[in-house]
Amino acid sequence: MKKITIFTFILSAIPLLVYLVLFSKLPDELPMQFSFDGTINRYGSKLEFSLLPILTFAMFFMFKFLPKIDPKKNNYEKFGKSYNIIHILLILFMNATFFFTLYIAVTPATIVDGGTSLIKLIPASVGILFIVIGNYMPKFKPNYFCGIKTAWTLASDVVWAKTHRLGGRCFIFAGILIVVSAFLSGGVIATVTFAATLVAAGIPVVMSYVYFKQEEARKTDKIDK
Repeated sequence: MKKITIFTFILSAIPLLVYLVLFSKLPDELPMQFSFDGTINRYGSKLEFSLLPILTFAMFFMFKFLPKIDPKKNNYEKFGKSYNIIHILLILFMNATFFFTLYIAVTPATIVDGGTSLIKLIPASVGILFIVIGNYMPKFKPNYFCGIKTAWTLASDVVWAKTHRLGGRCFIFAGILIVVSAFLSGGVIATVTFAATLVAAGIPVVMSYVYFKQEEARKTDKIDK
């Protein structure tokens, strides 16, 4: 566990260290938002850009601290491996976003010469992130920090398990759609990414209520018998 803690700490600190080292050499304005066709929609100051590496570094403390104050903190030991993998994966995603933006900022010609192809790596990586999260989601145990947290999943371990099995499938399916869409036009990527994310998040939430009602009915029938 200590090795994982050290590894994630170093991994999350890399973008901030790089930012501080390169601060004086960075342009006054850096790209902050891209469209799916490769266009830079908005620029921001160097200080605004610092929010990305700071947030990445803060994620380390968030993932380490919040489980300690979680009312269901004992459950983290039951899915610690999955929790650590998701933590590492999210930090890697944040690192990739940081270095991608940094690369575009210091090599402006890139956005013109092949920039569109590079931009498509972002939705593709989001899709991969969804697939991996979906694969590990059924292993999550009830907690207040990680997973699909509704009043109904937190009220019943059975509802939690059913919801996260379904949620895992939804996230994997959504991730596959997003990865495939990354090879299509910008408009299609945006539409598919939005729709797939909405469905992947919405269906498990709705079904958690359905599962909860089914579980209540099952308990009532058992008592009546």
